[in-house]
Amino acid sequence: MFFRGYGGSAPCWGFANGFFHGGLGMLIMAAILIGTGFLIFKMVKRRNNNQHSMNALEQLKFRYANGQLTEEEYNQKKKVLEQ
Repeated sequence: MFFRGYGGSAPCWGFANGFFHGGLGMLIMAAILIGTGFLIFKMVKRRNNNQHSMNALEQLKFRYANGQLTEEEYNQKKKVLEQ
């Protein structure tokens, strides 16, 4: 199943008689790399959004505790942040 390149003479490992050395193999590898990059980007973006939401909620609690907001204002803004 795995053997060395085209007929044993190529300098890199091949699969199914050099399938990944052709153009189709390059397209598949590009799709895998782009897909992996996209998933990492989405995970990092989601993580950053959650951190910003928590920071805003903590600031809201701080302002309410210091008397800068009424209870009604606090509850209204909290509902908006939790959506």
